[in-house]
Amino acid sequence: MALSFPSHGILGKAYTFTRLLQIAVLITTIGLTAKFISQMIEATTFPPAAFVAILAISCLSLIYTVITLILYFDNTLPLLVTCVSDLALTATLLVLSILIGKPLSFLSCTKVGHYAPLSFQTLYPEEILYPTNPGQASSASDAYNIAPASAQIPEKHVTVAYKYNNDGTVEEVRGVNYGAFAGGNQAVCELMKGAWGLGIALTIGFLVSAFCAGWIWKTTRGQSKKGEKLEEIA
Repeated sequence: MALSFPSHGILGKAYTFTRLLQIAVLITTIGLTAKFISQMIEATTFPPAAFVAILAISCLSLIYTVITLILYFDNTLPLLVTCVSDLALTATLLVLSILIGKPLSFLSCTKVGHYAPLSFQTLYPEEILYPTNPGQASSASDAYNIAPASAQIPEKHVTVAYKYNNDGTVEEVRGVNYGAFAGGNQAVCELMKGAWGLGIALTIGFLVSAFCAGWIWKTTRGQSKKGEKLEEIA
């Protein structure tokens, strides 16, 4: 029996193509994120909650996209529910991409070998970095000193990210707990940025599929109403 493609025109083809791309990107994202988390665990470092959330959401999204694609080819897909679900995934992935990208966007993977000790530095409970005066620092190494930690630091490890300015000064950007791991190796840094980029691509992909599903639902609903009116007239 030949597979019958749903007759929804170019929108149907766009929905199918987007779903196939989502499946491919999700599989890649799961692989990259799982590898990064396993490397952090092997290095006795706590995996960041944002990356664990991306891994969990990617696994559930992969199951969801496969099921919805099968239902679409079977002409039994609830289009309105699918549209709302895709919009919810879009919002979730957007929030996660922002949370991960805020500190990660300041990290230059090409400079990891030059500034690894300072650009991302892991601190233990007995020590913490504090700025001496980053705006007037004569060099990047003079910008921060180490002082005893205060009692307000419950984490096992605290990581501080720094932005290197063109004038040679540095400034604290945001405390993160995965920057130190990325800062030690250029390959790991690129791995993290790759996972972040795929998350952004998935956000756009689910927004497109939500639009396609919603518009197909609207078109199908309009055709059904026209058919009912013609039956009443006949």
